[in-house]
Amino acid sequence: MRFLGLVVVCAVLWYLLKGKIQDALTTIGPEPWSEGPGGSPVASPLASGGGSRLEDFAEAVSRMEGTGPNSIATKNNNPGNLRSGPNQAGTANGFAVYADSGDGWGDLNDLISKRTAAHPDWDFYDWFDYYLRGSTIKPSVDAQGNSDQYAEYVANYGGWDPLQTVSSALGS
Repeated sequence: MRFLGLVVVCAVLWYLLKGKIQDALTTIGPEPWSEGPGGSPVASPLASGGGSRLEDFAEAVSRMEGTGPNSIATKNNNPGNLRSGPNQAGTANGFAVYADSGDGWGDLNDLISKRTAAHPDWDFYDWFDYYLRGSTIKPSVDAQGNSDQYAEYVANYGGWDPLQTVSSALGS
């Protein structure tokens, strides 16, 4: 009899927790990307009425880095998961921490603008090889991620071709 009671209690707890987990997942929402061929992330294209090209590029970077409430980017007010920036207030686990998200977005936009101006001939693949590892020499997959998937995600998000130069995509 005790065994049956224990089974019933476990079943009720499982049912209740299942509902709470489903509610939590629904609240968090879907990932900003889905898997494409070969399991690579594919961005949802921009809806009409997006921001400037620079803002669209930065938004795609932020989505690729993670925007959930428990993400490093959100906790650090650092949408690009930058390692450092002129407006940072500190560091945590090797990433810049900003006093507010405005400072984080500002440093991300500045980095995008400055790097693109310094290397106008870089396509999306070159740009994200450098973004992830500080070099345009591959491998394309390392501890920082897959730079080719990153490049394709950001290009798709903005409606660009990853083989075009980032400077032409941003209109600079």
